[in-house]
Amino acid sequence: MVQKLLSTAAADIRVTIIKLADRLHNMRTLSVKRIEKKVPYANETIIFFSPLAKKLGLYHIQEELEELAFQYLNPPKYAGGSKLQQCLN
Repeated sequence: MVQKLLSTAAADIRVTIIKLADRLHNMRTLSVKRIEKKVPYANETIIFFSPLAKKLGLYHIQEELEELAFQYLNPPKYAGGSKLQQCLN
């Protein structure tokens, strides 16, 4: 998948942006999936899609992808961070 996306992205950046938007949507709706699907999907997001968004300068998408993935990869720390965030607001 990665090879195919990269070769297509070289030809047309719009394909890459659509893939990032699709991944963001999938991460937003990941809560309905079983846990054994959540962690690998979140891992792939952190390893591949988040850095790709950063390289394209899509920092808001990068941050949201990372935050959504983090809640599945490290739930205790995510919950602690969310409580801290609530206190700051």
